[in-house]
Amino acid sequence: MNVQPRLFLIAVTACGGMALAGCEKAPPPPAAPAIPAAAQAGPTPVIDSLGQVWVEMGSATPTETMYVHPIKAMLDIDPSAPKNAMATLTKWLEDHQQQMGKLDAISRQKLEALPENSGDLNEARKGPKFWLASMKWCLLADASRHYQNKDYTTAAARVATLLRFGAQLTSQGSSSSSLAGGSMLSQACGKLDAMVTAGGMNTVSGKDIREVLSHIDPKDPAGKIRSWSNDAKVQIVAYRAELTGSDAGAKLARQIEDYGVDGPEVTAMPKDGLDRMLAMVARKAGAERAKKLSSKQITKLLDQAEAMIAPISTALSNHDEAAITSLGNQLLADDTQVMRLVIGDGIGLLQVNQTFTDAVQKGIAAAAKMGP
Repeated sequence: MNVQPRLFLIAVTACGGMALAGCEKAPPPPAAPAIPAAAQAGPTPVIDSLGQVWVEMGSATPTETMYVHPIKAMLDIDPSAPKNAMATLTKWLEDHQQQMGKLDAISRQKLEALPENSGDLNEARKGPKFWLASMKWCLLADASRHYQNKDYTTAAARVATLLRFGAQLTSQGSSSSSLAGGSMLSQACGKLDAMVTAGGMNTVSGKDIREVLSHIDPKDPAGKIRSWSNDAKVQIVAYRAELTGSDAGAKLARQIEDYGVDGPEVTAMPKDGLDRMLAMVARKAGAERAKKLSSKQITKLLDQAEAMIAPISTALSNHDEAAITSLGNQLLADDTQVMRLVIGDGIGLLQVNQTFTDAVQKGIAAAAKMGP
């Protein structure tokens, strides 16, 4: 679970949840003591039910969903869509109402931990994370279709389904699940806000929606801060086990050479979120400096990095820009790059988390305007 490659995976838009290209598969971490796996072992009846619905949907979703605006009240398709896209999508949604209802029922059950994608796209298409990502667009489109037809009850039900799936994913602890779940929550809340603003939703009950939202951490709705903190702690354990002995510096240098990037050193904390993430990536040029470090020196740096996890988490939760800038500058001042290897993308989460937080707050406010 090397933190560095995930810097690019977390550089997302809150609407699309799209990862940047070039980091499809993270490299393995250094050897470490056994840590309990997050993956689900044994039977997975809920995931199996989800897979059955995916099969009933033809193991694919209409490409027309790619042209639907995700957070508009009405079913709005981009002008660049193929001819007859609206008619094609509407017919597909009408034909799969039974499956939409099944998704609602599945979302009310405890979803087993989803397996991590291998990085192979063809394999990923066979897994539940891909199914849910595709189903998300269908649920968003169907919510708008029902809203457009003044069926506000079913429109609200589709939003509630998305919120339940999103909340379950963000609670699973892995970085990729929290990212996928955060995208679902953000878009579902955006859709709800648009529909409530457009009118009509005050006539239907918002009880289910308010219930889901009441269990979401308003300071970390996507669980990104929590998953980053957990990953950083695991990374500390791994490096403490690996970077020992007389060749500790050489081992560290290999880590930097393998997972670092070419580019100029960054000496001051950038303001942009993506630039901040990239600033935290180790530079390969630092490998030579790393070779000179003793095991004792590396241990001290790991201690310092570990001590920064809690204050970074607090600063992120409080959206404290000044604190994040100060902490980031402390990390950049460590020219050995040990602390950057551990902390990784944590510093860059401020703006991403703020985006998710703002979306969920809009959803909470919108749900409050719905009926009892």
